[in-house]
Amino acid sequence: MTCPRGPIFALAGTSRRRTLKKPGLLRSRGGSALMRSAIHVMAALVVSIAMPAAAQFAGGGELATLMQLDVPSVVVEGDFLRNSRAFPSDVLDSGNFYIESGEGDLFFLGNSSIGAYGPLRVVSGRYEPQFSSFFEPATAPRSNRVPFSAPLTVETDQVLDLNVPAVRVSLSFLLNGATFPGSPDQNADFLLRHRGSGREVPIGTSQQAVSAIYVVPGVYDVIYAHRSGTLIPANTRTVILEKILIDQPTSLVVDVPMVFRTFTYMLNGVPFPNSGLDFGHIHLEDPSTAASFFVGRTSTPALLRVIPGTYRVIYAFRETQGVSPTNPWAIVDEDLLIDLTGITGIQVEVTTHSVDPVFLMDGLAFPGGGFANAQIEYRAGNGAFVSLGRTHEVPATKTLIEGSYDFYYRLLVPGSVIPSNAHTRFATGVVLDQSGPLPVNIETAVLDLNLRLDGAPFPYSGLNFGRIHLIEPETGAESLLGRSYEAPFLRRVIRGEYDVVYAFWESQGLTPLNRWHVVARGLQVNEFTSTLIDIRTQLVAPRFSLDGVEFPDVESDHGRFLLRDADGDEVLLGNSHEASPDILVIEGTYQVDYEWQSGTAVPANPRETIASVVVPEPGFAVGLFVSILGIRGLAMRRRE
Repeated sequence: MTCPRGPIFALAGTSRRRTLKKPGLLRSRGGSALMRSAIHVMAALVVSIAMPAAAQFAGGGELATLMQLDVPSVVVEGDFLRNSRAFPSDVLDSGNFYIESGEGDLFFLGNSSIGAYGPLRVVSGRYEPQFSSFFEPATAPRSNRVPFSAPLTVETDQVLDLNVPAVRVSLSFLLNGATFPGSPDQNADFLLRHRGSGREVPIGTSQQAVSAIYVVPGVYDVIYAHRSGTLIPANTRTVILEKILIDQPTSLVVDVPMVFRTFTYMLNGVPFPNSGLDFGHIHLEDPSTAASFFVGRTSTPALLRVIPGTYRVIYAFRETQGVSPTNPWAIVDEDLLIDLTGITGIQVEVTTHSVDPVFLMDGLAFPGGGFANAQIEYRAGNGAFVSLGRTHEVPATKTLIEGSYDFYYRLLVPGSVIPSNAHTRFATGVVLDQSGPLPVNIETAVLDLNLRLDGAPFPYSGLNFGRIHLIEPETGAESLLGRSYEAPFLRRVIRGEYDVVYAFWESQGLTPLNRWHVVARGLQVNEFTSTLIDIRTQLVAPRFSLDGVEFPDVESDHGRFLLRDADGDEVLLGNSHEASPDILVIEGTYQVDYEWQSGTAVPANPRETIASVVVPEPGFAVGLFVSILGIRGLAMRRRE
């Protein structure tokens, strides 16, 4: 059977079988190797009558950059195999096959019960085959997109049989060497975590004394997960066995250790209030999985069965009448050891301090009154932001758990006399270890930021502009400065380091189409700072081809092309079935991604990086005219 290099017809639920000389993962048929396309970017002279006036203004004159994008493709097809044999046709004993490229391009090939896949057109390159089981199969391997072979280099049309290996594992589930309680309300799940991918699959429950499954060979952890009942460990997710190599049929005994402990709670050396209106919750966090589980209320001692280990103790506020601290999630013990033979009583100590926050700006009282104000917050361990008060008010006394805090500034009512930061961390690791005044000082500076576009002011136009943001690199906090045509920006900001981002909003051809481009990095604002950023752009002329010829010119068979960079910037270059207009982009280093949209005559990759490019590419004479046909050979250069 020959792999076609034209329209592809999907199989309609049929299974093809061939006699294989050597059953295995890959069987290839002839054809010359196709190199992955790279971008050839060359300055090309554009006739002025074909160039929009906008491009002449912002793109640096009448020069455009020719961007020839050729997508090399191959056609693959093959059988789905398990240990070199056909899968059963039963969908309940099946799994899904995927292939994934190094760029994260993942797509579904089919279910093993169908027996085969293809013919399928894909971008040539390297792919990792993966298998994911369907339901809880009897003989198909239990798997959650686990890779089952080394990546494959696919550069020619070929028959590519996907053969997933499977080994049998006999499992026994025990609790302290004995069977788990047989009551259905005492239940836990067991999971198998593939250490390479980190993905998990269920392998049994505590109600099953024994279980037999198949898995893809590899190194695994076994995880215990409580579901219900007080007679078994309360751990929601804890590793019981780790780094287990499974590469041949084996028997695995999963014996869960358990101890019984009584928890009591003290607040500043005395018991917590015995009140349903004044209490918090205590949780234990498992370091092996970072999962936490509930221990009990501070108002009442807790009796708990738990797996021995070292835990982080967490306090979480629920109700207060002025005694229990209001921290929504705070660490009160970093390393509580619970061992097999230790004492049965565990006392959790919570230490608090009453503080009176004092909000200062550059060492003085905050200006602005209610006409310009912000909120000062700290961030709890669960990610919640907790208000300490507003800058124009005298904050109330706060009772906080002893520890280390990060403080944040959140703008509420803007004004020129206070920082314009929308939400920014201004202090880290502030140790709270005593009661009394808590000075919170925000150091500010004035930033004078001006912008140029290719050496000239940005167009003063509501139809041609981008939004300008300040980004705090460490936290990602964003502060909008304004629209590009409003530059220069004179803003008071919190002292620190920032990136400056241009984000496209409207364009009639005069402004670049980049949706999130970092135009300046590491801008230090520690005193009055005046800076000019000249955003350099290039007009690019995208041209698309598939295996050296034009793409189909119908919408029913097309993909699209995008420029992307490491910061998440994105520019749509065009669709393969349409003539793409010249596009204004900010100079920089990009990857070019192809994304399938519809049809079978174009590569089916949901997203595949086909090349990287520097815009503009150095080393070519400005104004040199080279026809598209004349650079086809150069377009085959690979640039990693």
